[in-house]
Amino acid sequence: RNSDFVSIHCPLNDQTRGSFGRAQIEMMKPTSFLINTSRGAICNESELIQCLQENKIAGAGLDVTTTEPPATDSPLWDLPNVWLTPHTGWRRKETRQRLVDMTADSIEAYCKAETESDMINVVN
Repeated sequence: RNSDFVSIHCPLNDQTRGSFGRAQIEMMKPTSFLINTSRGAICNESELIQCLQENKIAGAGLDVTTTEPPATDSPLWDLPNVWLTPHTGWRRKETRQRLVDMTADSIEAYCKAETESDMINVVN
């Protein structure tokens, strides 16, 4: 209700699929923006499109959509308040360096492991 930006960051699973739709969008300020860089199917895309067409919010930045890329006849392509990126928002140099660093840290931890329980890979 008070945020200028709502950014979705969660995994796609049975609990999150379609969990962000009209009800959640209508709780946002009409001047706010939705950003989805997680998984497209978390948003109920048809409800999101309707809300954007009705100007319920100022706009949406979508790095992900339910179908990637969106169908050629998807209204998302023509809405003036939608910015689409081709699921490449993570490709900044800093993000890729963080991924390399995390991988190196995981390999180093594995090599230093003294017991089998130390060798468990935990993804957070």
